[in-house]
This record gives sequence, structure tokens and C-alpha cells, in this order.
Amino acid sequence: MLKLIRKIIFAGVPPDAGNKYNSVIVINALAFLTAVFLAIIGTYFYFLTNSIFLIAGVIVECCCFAVVIYFNYKKSYEFGTLGTVLVHTVFACYFGALLGPAMPEALITAFLLTFLIGSSFSVYRRWGVRIFSLIMAMVLFALIALNNRYHFVEPLALSPATTDNIKVICWFAMLVLIGCSTWLLINQNDRSLKEVQRLNEEKAIYHAEINHELRNTVHTISTFADLIANNHLTPEEQAHIVSCLKSSSEQALDIINNGLLLTKIEAGKDDQAVESVVDITPFLQDKVNIFKVLGELEGKQINLHAAIQPAITTDRLALTKIVNNLLTNAIKHSGYGAVIDVHATLQEHELQLHVCNPGHIDQSRLAQLFLPFDSENHSRYDSTGLGLYITHYLVTRMKGTIAVTAENGVITFTVILPVKEAQQTITTEERKEEIDLSRYNILVIEDDLMNQVALSRTLKDKHAAVTVTGSASEGLHLIRENKPDLIITDLNMPDMLGTDLISYLRQDDALRHIPVILITGQTIELPANGYSNGIVRLHKPFKVKELYQAVQTQLRC
Repeated sequence: MLKLIRKIIFAGVPPDAGNKYNSVIVINALAFLTAVFLAIIGTYFYFLTNSIFLIAGVIVECCCFAVVIYFNYKKSYEFGTLGTVLVHTVFACYFGALLGPAMPEALITAFLLTFLIGSSFSVYRRWGVRIFSLIMAMVLFALIALNNRYHFVEPLALSPATTDNIKVICWFAMLVLIGCSTWLLINQNDRSLKEVQRLNEEKAIYHAEINHELRNTVHTISTFADLIANNHLTPEEQAHIVSCLKSSSEQALDIINNGLLLTKIEAGKDDQAVESVVDITPFLQDKVNIFKVLGELEGKQINLHAAIQPAITTDRLALTKIVNNLLTNAIKHSGYGAVIDVHATLQEHELQLHVCNPGHIDQSRLAQLFLPFDSENHSRYDSTGLGLYITHYLVTRMKGTIAVTAENGVITFTVILPVKEAQQTITTEERKEEIDLSRYNILVIEDDLMNQVALSRTLKDKHAAVTVTGSASEGLHLIRENKPDLIITDLNMPDMLGTDLISYLRQDDALRHIPVILITGQTIELPANGYSNGIVRLHKPFKVKELYQAVQTQLRC
């Protein structure tokens, strides 16, 4: 019986929902509790009055509450919410008119204050529903008052003893329901406060860990740069140090990107998936080669087992994050000298990835690995606890599945993604090598000196004529003096925002057609307006190949 009641109360609530669906639980509980009280008390009232109208109303209202729970079970939460308000309003009018003096206005007022106003403002988060509940409460009170005055519906003819009996039971039932609803709301509030406290504690740990990881990675990059600057390295040693430097930079980029993606996920503004052609075997080999350097520093070996011939069409950016996070996790949570195996197969339009590393995880913790901020801190390696959570999110967004097993001292993560086969085409990396910007004049507007050097050197590497300035006002002067083929501007500059600069250009007929790349380190979405069309946005930190791709897109070269 208890299992059945729990199933009813938690109808439509996912098993790992946390406190996100508290309002659904409260609505289900109140609907179930009200229906039980109504069935018991309504049956007793029927024996007192012998009124078929009364028992019919009881049966219909109980069925309506069952429909409310069914709506929630089917995840039609809006219908369940509005249905609850309508059921309470309609049947309060019905029984108020039918019982007349046995259900006094004071009792109706208590019902209004408790359910249609108090509970609705506490349970329902949307103001539209709250206002609707308030309007329904006012309509209900007005209808009951008018019926008591003008007797549109004649109440049942009840004896004074029966009237008093019904009145006492109604008050008792109302007090019990008020107590239950109050307890549910307090319990909901307590659970929400505990959840907020838990998340705050875990985020504090996360910020400390991500700060530590970034410090370690930046220290490593700085050390490698010093070694290269000493000029005492052989060509082989210098090539190895450059590989290490690139791997450390990729690691720092992954840490930052995971944090930025978490912010977008929490805000409900994750980037839309963009499908592109991926030659999967070279793609995976490129990722493995980057992480091989990190693995070798800790005596670990990474092997790729993949021989997939046809190219596939999938979300390249999401797949990159999935592979990077799984490889990072495997390196962090395996011991010295471990062998990490990556298997990839393509079967019936499904890409299957298996990442295996030696290690042990308690079976009780397997289900928790995909929760945010849940890092395997029993190992001696630091972890932000975000990688697997974001991986699970991306796999789910791509309509795939991810699972983890820990058997015989081997931890295996299995990812299955639906993909489409594509014709073999030239990849972004290959296109990048062919780009020639010798015919183009590019203006870079960036106030940070290091970013000026990086952007200028990267563009000059492809033979572009580059002009650099540190202010938007100076940039406008240079644009009028010698109209560039492309403008690359930062968003935040001391004298003018990059978006304001773009707005100014778009209002000038002579300058409005100049293509623009807007660079920003902000995670929030920029407001869309009539001047934002045709603008390519690059979010820091970005990779060189992403810059080249943006330049190619804007210059159509």
C-alpha cells in the first residue's frame, strides 16, 4: 500500500530529479489527500442526506483529481497545474451551493486562503498561474456570496442536527487539509534550502579544485615556455616540449570550456548542435595524440583501436568534448604505468566508443558519477567533478546513451551515438592548412596587448596584411582612412563596446558591408538586433583553427 501511495505522489517525477519537481510532488500529494478525504466524508454525507447530487459530485471530483495526477504522470505539468485550480474552484462552488448553511462562508474563506491563494503562491512559480488562481478565488467567493443571497441553486433541505454535523466535519476536514498542505509546503521549502546549501558547498569545492587545476596547468605552461627560451634544447627535445606545451594548453582550455558550458546549461542557454562531416579515425587519432603526451608524463600509455573508413555526420564540437572528457577522466583515475584503450566501431549508423582504464569504483558509486561536482576524490588526482556530468549531458542531447562498468579491475565507459554516414570530404583541419590571406587587409581592434600579438601573428602566418589598434575610436579612424576587408574586434574595450562599434558601422552605407568577427570572453548571450546579422562570434578561449574557420566564413575564401 505504501509503495502504491508513493508511486501516486511521485507520478511524473524522474528518479534523479532532486528538488526540481517539488511542486509536482506537492500537487500530487494534495490531489491524492483531498480525494481520499472527499471519498470518506462524501460517503458519510450521502448517508446523512440521501442526495444523489452530493455523491455524484464526490465521485466526479475524485475522478478529476485522478486526471490531475495522470496529467503529471504524462509530464503535462501545465494541464495538471491548471486542472488543480479549476477542480478546486468548480467543486467548491458546487458543494457550497448544494450544502448552503452547512458550509458557511467562513469555511469557504479558509479554503480560498489556504488552497487557491496560499498554496498556489507557494507551489506555482509562474506568475500567470498565480494570477489565474487569485482570479478563480475571487470568482468563487463572488459566486458563493451571490448564491447565498439570491438562491440561484436551492440548497439541500437539511435538519438543524444534520447541518451542525456536516458543519463540524467540514471544519475538521478543512483543518486537517490545512495542516497537511502546510506541512508539505514547509517540507518542500526545507528540502529546497538543503539542496541550495548542498550545491553552494559543492560549488565552493568545485571553484577551489578548478582554481588548483588551472594553477597547475598554467605553471606547467610557464615552465615549458622557460625551457624553450633557454635555447639549450636539441631539436628533438624542443619538439617534445612544444608537444607538451600544446597538450597543457588543450587541458586548460577543456577545464575552462567545461566551466563555461556548465554556466550555459544551468541558464538553459546551451549552444545549438551544428552537424558537420567528421573523418572519425583521424579525428580520434588527433585527440589521442594530444592526450598521449599528458599520459607519458605519468608513465601511462593510450592506445587507439579504430579502423572506421566512411566519414560520418555528427556534432563535431560535442563529440570533441565527449572524447576529451573521457580521456581526461581515464588519465586522472588510473595509476602509474596504466594502459588506456580507446575502441571505436561503426555499426548500423551508431558510433560506439569504449574508453577502458585500470581502476576500481564501488558499485554503489557508479550511478553518481554523472552527477555535477561528483569527483572521484578518493584518487590522488584532482578533479572538478564536471567532466562526466557534461559528457552525460552532451550524449543525451545527441540522443545517445552512456554507461559505465567496473569489472575485474577495469573501468569502461561506453558511449553509443546515432550518426549518419557522409561522403569523404576535406576536414576543417585540412582546409585550415590551405588558407591564404595574402589578398586581404584585416583590422584587429583589441585593447589587450598579448591578444594583439597573438591575433596579429596568427593572421600574418597566413600572409594577411594586419593593422592593429587598441581602441575603438582609433579603429573607426583607420576604417575611414583605409577600408579593411575584415574587422576583428573585441567586445569589451575602454572607450566603446564592440557591439556599439558594429552598430555604428551598420548605419554607414559605405561601411555597413564590411564583415566583422566579434571576440568576447562573456558567457552570457549577446542581445540580438538588426545589426547583429552576419556577425561571427568567437568566445574566448578559442583555438587557432576556429579563428581561421571564422575568417574563411566571413571572407568566403
